[in-house]
Amino acid sequence: MAEKVIPKFQRQDQHKKRLKKVWRKPRGRHSKVRLGKRGHQARVRIGYKVQNPKEIIVITQVSDLKASDTATILVSGKVGKKRKVEIAREAIKQNITLKNLDAAAFIKETEERLSIQKKAKADEKKKVEAQKADEKKKVEAQKADEKKKVEAQKETKLEKKVEDTQEEKDAKKRDRDKLLTQRERT
Repeated sequence: MAEKVIPKFQRQDQHKKRLKKVWRKPRGRHSKVRLGKRGHQARVRIGYKVQNPKEIIVITQVSDLKASDTATILVSGKVGKKRKVEIAREAIKQNITLKNLDAAAFIKETEERLSIQKKAKADEKKKVEAQKADEKKKVEAQKADEKKKVEAQKETKLEKKVEDTQEEKDAKKRDRDKLLTQRERT
């Protein structure tokens, strides 16, 4: 791999009399350096960062993790939490330092989060079960109330029928008495 040539970053008009050669951001209205025009001096940017002469290895699996003194080892950002935890544990076992991940702190933090999530899930499950039990009790109470109402209605209907039959009998007796009294008079 060819090495990048890093330009000397100097102030825009450093060749003039009183300006030092230390980098300052160009702020001029018509500054060609600020505008990034071709043929003018380079501007300080992230891409010019100098890496150590070590090679960079990006890890995506536990099997990619190898002990290498000359390499800078990074964990890929596309790796999920589970696999990151596995990689971190393996790195601790092999005594490998990861450049973008503090293995011990990451494992501790994820375990704490998982325990909190498990507790929250258990609490939520208990709440849901309690709500279901309450709903069942309410439904059973409503059914019992409905049964009582139906029985009460049946009893009242029977009582009304009994009263109606007695009233009907009384009415029939009165009609007969009237007829009899009318016949006797005539």
